[in-house]
Amino acid sequence: PPGREADLVNGAALYKAACVYCHGEQGTGGEGGGKAISSSLRTEGIFGVLSTGRATMPSFGTSMTAEQLHDVASYLMLDLLKN
Repeated sequence: PPGREADLVNGAALYKAACVYCHGEQGTGGEGGGKAISSSLRTEGIFGVLSTGRATMPSFGTSMTAEQLHDVASYLMLDLLKN
């Protein structure tokens, strides 16, 4: 959500709990067959994909709050995919 500073520690914990099986520790793909997460997506784009899902990826919009989605998206862009 606009105006709220992301909690990157929470984002990392949520990523490890919900995303790492499919997308791997570094976001390059995991055992679950998820694609590598593209660093070309802006935080808002990742937020949208997390919220609504894409292809075989489920929507997390009903299982995570907007704040949690923001934390995961920010963790991806500001930490995991920064290189």
